[in-house]
This record gives sequence, structure tokens and C-alpha cells, in this order.
Amino acid sequence: MHARTLEAKKTTKAPAKATVKKADAKVDGKSKTITLAPAVAPVVGLFKVGDHAVYPARGVAQIVSIEEKDIAGKRQSFYVLRLLDTDHKIMVPVANAASIGLRKPISEADIRRIFQILKVKDVPIDTQTWNRRQRAFVEKLSTGSVFEVAEVMRDLERVKDVKDALSFSERQMLERARQLLIKEIAVSRNKTDDAVRAQIDALFAAASRAAKSN
Repeated sequence: MHARTLEAKKTTKAPAKATVKKADAKVDGKSKTITLAPAVAPVVGLFKVGDHAVYPARGVAQIVSIEEKDIAGKRQSFYVLRLLDTDHKIMVPVANAASIGLRKPISEADIRRIFQILKVKDVPIDTQTWNRRQRAFVEKLSTGSVFEVAEVMRDLERVKDVKDALSFSERQMLERARQLLIKEIAVSRNKTDDAVRAQIDALFAAASRAAKSN
């Protein structure tokens, strides 16, 4: 077999768009110009540019770029995330992404489990003061677990049914949990937020009517 050698320039940063490149090469001892495969979005760790990722307590984001920066004299890679709810950008070190809790959006099986959690009716109402309940809810929302978020929403909906009203802080917490769930389910199923919100609201409306009729 004839030895084949290929020399091409290396780039430190992949281009955002696919481009066609050419390089000089020697094939069977003869110089030729060959076409290289188009560049693609870089993949670092679990994610590539364009992927969706869930940041604990902040919701669904999109990886808009992967950048390298010198921090304390050490070269590090960072995911640059754009939060879908607010358009705010967050930089997450690739090496710390797993420990921070950055994860891929949930699967269809996870979504079915969420709806099972939301449908549970026999939930004991926490009789502690709102301040103590709030700490427990904040801890659940901060875990990054969508199932914990579902429990917060379900429990606050049950409190609302029993009390016929929620305090301002409780309403804020409920809406935050609802929005986190809606956005992730919408992205996972490629649905609009409104479609998912209507489905969840219908579920709780039916549960509320059933609870008041008993």
C-alpha cells in the first residue's frame, strides 16, 4: 500500500457555519488539492452548539457557543448558554457542568412520569408556616430535578384548593414551578408553551372540580 500524507492548517476555533476547505496533499507521490469535509459545530463534553440544556433552577437554555478563556493562567472551555425564558446568557465551565447539574432535557418517559406526579390527589397539606414551607419548596426547585419541581407545583395547587387562595409569595413560587415544567416539556416535545400550559391547567382544573365536589 502507498503511504498517504495530508497536511492541513489547524484552527483553534471551529467556524459557526459549515464551510468548504481545501488542502494540499500527496496521493501516490503526486501533489493534489483535495476538498475537506465541511466544518461542523464543535462538540465538547455532553453538548454541542445548538443543543438545549437545563440549568438547575434557571430552566431551559440553548448552547450558543463553546469558548476558550484563560483563567488564572489556565486554558478552560466554557459553554455559553442563552436562557430561553429571559434571553440572559450564562457561562458554564465545561469541566464543572456535571457537578453544577447541567443536563439534557427530559425524555418522553420522564414526561409521562411528571403527569403521574401531578395527578396524585391524596397529598397531605403541609400545615407549617409559609416561611418553613417556602424553604422546602426552594430546596426542591434548586435541585434541578424536574420531578421535584412537579411536586412543588402539585403541592401548591393542592394548598390553593384547600385555602381557596394563595399568598403573593406562594403564587410566585407556583408560577415559577409551572413555567419550569412547561418550558422543558415544550422543548422536549417540540410543542408551544401555550399548548403545554393548556394541558397542565386542564389537568388541575379537573382535579380542583373533583376536590370541591367531595
